[in-house]
This record gives sequence, C-alpha cells and structure tokens, in this order.
Amino acid sequence: MDFHEAFNNLVINEELERAFNEISVEKVVVSKARGEITVIIKGLSPLKRSHIVSMQSALKGQIFTSKEQTVIIEERYDLSDFSVKNIFEKNKSSILDELNEQGRIYYNILNKSNIDFDDTAIYIENEDNFIIREKLKEISEWLELIFLKRYNKEVSIHLKYREINEKEKEEKDSFTIEEILATRPQAELASKPKANNKPVSEDKGKKAFSTPSGFKKKSIPS
Repeated sequence: MDFHEAFNNLVINEELERAFNEISVEKVVVSKARGEITVIIKGLSPLKRSHIVSMQSALKGQIFTSKEQTVIIEERYDLSDFSVKNIFEKNKSSILDELNEQGRIYYNILNKSNIDFDDTAIYIENEDNFIIREKLKEISEWLELIFLKRYNKEVSIHLKYREINEKEKEEKDSFTIEEILATRPQAELASKPKANNKPVSEDKGKKAFSTPSGFKKKSIPS
C-alpha cells in the first residue's frame, strides 16, 4: 500500500511528503513484549536518515501515541545489483547519522576509519586500542545487518588495526573516553497527536530487525 494512503491522516510538511511519495508500506508489526511498533517500508531509493527520523517522530506523535510504545521504521530496498562500494558511499551520510543516534563514539570511529571495498566485502582499518576494537566489532555486525536487511546485499566486514606510538595512543585513548562520557543525541520532539484507525498486525515475540548488543536501544532508527 502507498505510504500516504496507509497514513492518510498524517500531517507533515511538503519536503517529508515528497520524500515518501515513492514509498510503500509492506506491513506494520506490533510487539507487545518489546513495546515496539515497526512500520516496514519499501522503495526504490534509500531515504535520508533525517527523513526517517522525522517520519518516526510524526507517526509517534500523531498515529501511534501510546507512551509505552516506540515507533521504528524499517527500510527495505533491493540494491543487490549495485556494488558494495556504491551502496556504502551513496548512503554513508545516513549510515553515520544513524550510528550517531547510537552514540557519538560509533560515529567518530567509523568516520575516522580507512575504508576499502571489493565485490562482496568492506575492509575497515583503524588504530589499535581496546575501545576501538570493541566498538568496531559492534559496528561491523550492525553494518552486515543493514546491508542484508535494508539493502538486500550480503556483505562481509573485515577489520584491521594499525599500531600507533605511545604518545599518540595516550591522546587517542583519552579522546575516546571523552566521547564515551559525552551526552547522547536527543530524539526529536513528537508532533501533536492525532487519531488514526489503520489496522495493524500483531507479533508478540519475533523481532523484525535486531540491533547488535552494546548499542543503545533506539527510542525515536532499521
């Protein structure tokens, strides 16, 4: 079903409306166990992360208004014919924005990494310290899920670490610890609530998209 038909009572701005013009709703899944409502969408081209976040906020504020429920938009596209490099580079900004929602440290580590590609793999290189090793492992697991679930592209992630001298190591470790203690980004304010009577399906246990352990659980995204 067309997205705007599925949520025809939703009040949004023109930019957001245009962004979702070519988007369809595959289904809506309610998980009482996790307190989540997952709206699964499909399109030809990936949306900007800012548009996804804004739409999640609008749906939460106007359609699914229960305080106990989190609204998640799960994106699905068929980019299997595109190269791994093309997919990553065209969506890098949105990938980094989504990592930033999990914590600034994830954004900074991936953004400062050296990244290379071949037909089926992504090679990520960064400095060798225990924090970067731990966080890059989480990022790599998350990226594999994103490519498979969102872009319909199977990819393997290979991590490589380079040694740095002791002075650089002290500076880098100190900077990384500051990032860990930094305030996490705030979710956007929800829009004014408005009623909606669209039916949804119910799933009490199955999770449509799993977030790797160690990431902060989203409450906005997928």
